[in-house]
Amino acid sequence: MNVVINLESKKRPVVVTVFSIIIIIIHGAMLLCCLPMSFIGMLTPDFAADNPQNYMPFLYGTMVIYSVEVIYGLFAVIGLLMNKTWARLHVEIWAGLSAITSLIFMAVDYGYFGTQWKLDLEGGTIIFVMEILFYVAFFVFYGLIIFFMSRPNVKEYYGR
Repeated sequence: MNVVINLESKKRPVVVTVFSIIIIIIHGAMLLCCLPMSFIGMLTPDFAADNPQNYMPFLYGTMVIYSVEVIYGLFAVIGLLMNKTWARLHVEIWAGLSAITSLIFMAVDYGYFGTQWKLDLEGGTIIFVMEILFYVAFFVFYGLIIFFMSRPNVKEYYGR
């Protein structure tokens, strides 16, 4: 006996819509504002002078990797909103990969390049604390996405 799931007769879980809209807003802002401004900012001579040796290639590498992650995340959540069965799994993969790459970037940034040079900059302590808070907020966000996308009602809606 074949069972056909009619997605039109079921209502999409609210958590899917809420997280999808949040991700679209964040990633849209990153693509349109943050990434271009970061690349432009890194081209200024004063920016490079304040950083440790080899920090610029690290920043360019993280920007490229984050750009790919942002585009992948956007495609995945747009798939969620279009009720594609593959999208739920890809959102979970995206959130897991984003958490792992953020953890690696944070470890390299603070472990290899150190923190003292950041603290010595004007306003460095505030910037350092804000960076840590952003990392924590995004780790929590990625964890919530994985948690809610693996809930039984979401799995059922997208056909497991």
